[in-house]
Amino acid sequence: MLNFIGENPMRGGLIVGLVASAPHLIVPMDWSVAIAALTLVLIAGIYVGFAIMNGREKAFTTEASVAVTFSLLGLGGLLFSAWIIPIGLIGHAIWDMLHHRKSHLLADVPTWYVPFCIVVDVVLAVVLVISWIS
Repeated sequence: MLNFIGENPMRGGLIVGLVASAPHLIVPMDWSVAIAALTLVLIAGIYVGFAIMNGREKAFTTEASVAVTFSLLGLGGLLFSAWIIPIGLIGHAIWDMLHHRKSHLLADVPTWYVPFCIVVDVVLAVVLVISWIS
């Protein structure tokens, strides 16, 4: 793990969120939507990896089901309305918050990861809204 993320996960999330947002400021809207949809799917899949590392079947089932849900939101953003994607990112930030509480149904994640991911999700959602409106 990069030390700057572990030491200050919110600052790390801001940096990663801004870097991940940069392409959306220069590509056409349809490309931006496609990139954002793929990003939502990838972000959601990370918790599946944590669940596999934890080795608990209930956590894997929960995380995989939720990842499929966010993947469907990404697909909905491509097929129906791009605005589903920023909503999905905010929904994922809420999902991140749920991982602060330990539960046998959720993957155990490193303590730095939750605030890091919340900031990435929110920054990306805000940049998408701003860039798509203008």
